[in-house]
Amino acid sequence: MSASKKPVFVLFATADWNVPYWTNKQHTANQLVDLGYEVLYVESVGLRPPKLNSRDFSRIFKRVLGLFRSIRKVRNGLWVFSPFVIPFWKRRKWVQKVNDLVLSRIIKWFLRRWKGREVLVWTYHPLMLEVLKSIKPSKVIYHNVDNLSEALPEMDSEFILKEEQRLIDRSDLIFNTSRELQNYTSKTAPNKSFYFSNVADLTLFSSSRDMDKGLPQDLVSIPSPKVCYVGVLSDFKLDLPLIFDVLNARPQYHWVFIGEEREGQVDPWIQKMKSMKNAHFLGHKKYQDLPWYLSAVDIATLPSVINDYTRSMFPMKFFEYLAAGRPVVATPLPAIQEFDSFYFRAENAKEFALKLDEIVENGFSPVPLEELNDFSYESRIKKMIDIIFK
Repeated sequence: MSASKKPVFVLFATADWNVPYWTNKQHTANQLVDLGYEVLYVESVGLRPPKLNSRDFSRIFKRVLGLFRSIRKVRNGLWVFSPFVIPFWKRRKWVQKVNDLVLSRIIKWFLRRWKGREVLVWTYHPLMLEVLKSIKPSKVIYHNVDNLSEALPEMDSEFILKEEQRLIDRSDLIFNTSRELQNYTSKTAPNKSFYFSNVADLTLFSSSRDMDKGLPQDLVSIPSPKVCYVGVLSDFKLDLPLIFDVLNARPQYHWVFIGEEREGQVDPWIQKMKSMKNAHFLGHKKYQDLPWYLSAVDIATLPSVINDYTRSMFPMKFFEYLAAGRPVVATPLPAIQEFDSFYFRAENAKEFALKLDEIVENGFSPVPLEELNDFSYESRIKKMIDIIFK
């Protein structure tokens, strides 16, 4: 099939294109384009009401400016649409109807450039169901990567669950990134649910293994052993009391946190840790620089709290850490237990500290890259495309 005749994807994301760290949404869009498909990437329509804080005001301001830029091209074959929707959609039905109408009209107008081409929808959330009536896709693919009803404390869980079930019923295919999510959608859609774990940009992160750039400047003064966590410091994802206890139990190990607290969060455990000599908070780093930072630390960690949200979560950083050649110490997340031979498992703070000791004292052997080849974005998207067009 020639590129000019290939189907077009409209991808509904839960993340804006230019966020500091890319996740499934941006990588999937890029991979589809690499395979010769054209993609309209629709940024988040807002799964929660905005707050009165600088981040949300900044985002709203950018969306208002976006009204004058319309849809922008970010690379050949890939366009990004930043929809300006009226806030507080869940409180007023008329607001939701207006948002749906505006979204539908603009997307339908833009799709005229591909008149006569097959259109497929690839979505990460259910708040686009009314748009389907307008654009009439040949297939709807639900890429289920999170327990959305538990994703943020301020979200309307009941509403999200109801809408998600509508999406499950409407979808032609469902790709789940954890066994828990697979079990959930299989209850009502067993014949169209498929399990694909989260994966990594193996090319980018494996560059960490042979990197010879010296230490990043903000790590130069931090003693070894360096223990690292990369990602948003979310109180509902991280076991912050466990981290605090390990910091106290092993003052000789210096923890490096690359990331910031989630929007609106000021957690007391993190405030306590910021006063500790062996805890170092570096803030966000460029995604392309993460392999450099990982090359300069001794141990990578996934100190996740186990709750209703994380039981369905497959951390993207798991395979990123492994691709970078780092040993990984993690709490017993259900999603990664099938990969037990790839990491050091710790049930509690005491075990976590002992696993750190074991690595420091005995060393480790990185997981061979050839064992990770199936866990790349390139490999996964090709398998998904085979299912979509079989």
